Amino acid sequence: MIALPTYSPTPRHLDFGTPEFPLRPSATGKFFACPMSVFMTWKEEGGDSNSPADTGSMMHAGAAEFHRTHDVGEGERALLASHQKFPQGDPDKALTIYRSYVADPKNSKAEVVWIEEPVRLTLPPAPGDPTGKPVVFQGTLDQVRKYEGTLQVWDIKTGSGKDPNESLDEYLLQQGVYTLAARETLDPTIQPGGLIYTPGYEKPRGRRFLPLGLTLSQVEALLLPLVHLVSLIRQGVPLFTPSAGACKYCPVRRYTNCIPMYQGVFR
Repeated sequence: MIALPTYSPTPRHLDFGTPEFPLRPSATGKFFACPMSVFMTWKEEGGDSNSPADTGSMMHAGAAEFHRTHDVGEGERALLASHQKFPQGDPDKALTIYRSYVADPKNSKAEVVWIEEPVRLTLPPAPGDPTGKPVVFQGTLDQVRKYEGTLQVWDIKTGSGKDPNESLDEYLLQQGVYTLAARETLDPTIQPGGLIYTPGYEKPRGRRFLPLGLTLSQVEALLLPLVHLVSLIRQGVPLFTPSAGACKYCPVRRYTNCIPMYQGVFR
């Protein structure tokens, strides 16, 4: 029998996902792919900063102002003004996406009840969690729409690197956390919605509205392992899961860098 190393938690392990140091809903998919990727960066996370991400953020700023004011021009002005905050964004591309978005009656006539709203999800700790503290996610959801009398969480996605089905797979867990956070923070009747896939506006018959296709109970089942993974990290267990997909966009990639870094700092 081979004895594997044992580990003890550091203060950072014990802080992970606590009310004082919450996790971001947008990191959920990355967390399931490789928990250590999130653990090693979560206190310093400031979001992605690159041209596609900043362009998407500019478009979000315009769409949010449009839904607040119901004025296309106000949305354009807010979009352009946000370039100072998102300097790597492409204003022309953001405007093109925005104009396609507001030209669609499904968006311009949508009943948007909440837009860019701060939300918080608090989950009970897993059995055996050494801290006994809840697992907390905190972030800003895109929008909650009322559709046929039902409140639903929807998120605009401007990236074209993934097709509609791949985009649903990529953001499914993130949207699940946002849905539960919205139910806790805003209204307990809120249901899963979907993605507004703006690359679909580039094609005459492109898919633009992508429902998650899951019930609330199915979302909860998908997210059930969250608290158990957090508990293991709080116990000091290094949950590395290197793979081509998990390492591709990791800020501390590759595993030949991140594992020695982890061992140097947290052992």
